[in-house]
Amino acid sequence: GGDVTAISKFIGLQEGRYAKELLKLPDPEGRGSALCLSIVHNKDNVFEFFLAKVPEHLEQPDRYLNNGDTEKKTPLMLAAIAGNALMVEKLLEAGVLPHLQSQARMKASHYAEQA
Repeated sequence: GGDVTAISKFIGLQEGRYAKELLKLPDPEGRGSALCLSIVHNKDNVFEFFLAKVPEHLEQPDRYLNNGDTEKKTPLMLAAIAGNALMVEKLLEAGVLPHLQSQARMKASHYAEQA
């Protein structure tokens, strides 16, 4: 609801040259992109909004979808840690790479087993 409306309005105001930067804007605490933040905070509607915007605004969406936080935890790993099966499914459908490893040398499947 409100989260998506506010974000959509903000991005709508910034369309064009700023939209790419907004999608790639890192979290000051090192938790990754706006997509990663939506996963960490378990905001399904915001997650879906950003996931939908990726192919529209980025030339190489796979780089964004597989780009992790400071510990190299990808969005897929973060969704697995959160135990959010819907996010995991949508990320896999979007073409993320499930075999990537974090800085701790763990894959998303390892994090899912621990969740």
